[in-house]
Amino acid sequence: MKGRLLIFFAVVVAIFSCKHKSDFKTLPGSIQVKLIDDKGAPKAKVGDHLKLNLAYYTDADSLLYSSTKKNKNGIEVPVMKPQFNGDLMEGFTCLGTGDSAVFRISVDSFFKHGNMPAFFKPGQFMKVTAKCMNHYSSSEYKLKLRADSLKQISKDDSLIQDYISKKHY
Repeated sequence: MKGRLLIFFAVVVAIFSCKHKSDFKTLPGSIQVKLIDDKGAPKAKVGDHLKLNLAYYTDADSLLYSSTKKNKNGIEVPVMKPQFNGDLMEGFTCLGTGDSAVFRISVDSFFKHGNMPAFFKPGQFMKVTAKCMNHYSSSEYKLKLRADSLKQISKDDSLIQDYISKKHY
C-alpha cells in the first residue's frame, strides 16, 4: 500500500513539474517567458518605455535583486532592440500595462560579456519576474518627460521663492 502511494505521488509530482516547464514559451532569441497576468493591453515595441518592478532570482528561487528595494513605484526602462540571445529586451515586448511575467534566461547568454558569479554554473538559468505598471509609446513618454519637467520647475520655483522670502532678499 505504501509503495503504491509513493508511486502515485511520484507520478503526480512528475506530471505537475512537466506542466510547469511547458508553461514557458521560448521566444526566437532563446529567452523563455510565462505570462502570469495578461490584461490584454497593447504590448511594448522597440522605442517604447515601460515602468516595471523587476526581481532577479536564481533558478532555485534565491533573490538576487529587487527593484522595489530602491523604488517601490517602479523603474522606467526603455525597450531597445535585443543585443544578444536571451536579452530581456525581447521579453519586455510581451508586456503591456498591468501585465506580469516570469522570464527564464540562460546564465551563459546573460553573462556572456561579463563575469558569471561563482554560484551560477554553465547551463543553468536564472529567473526574472516583471510587473508592468505602465507602458508608454515613444511620443507618450516624451510628453510625460515634459510634464515631469514642468512639475519639477514649478516645485523648484516655489522653493526658491520661499527661500528668498525667508531670507528677505
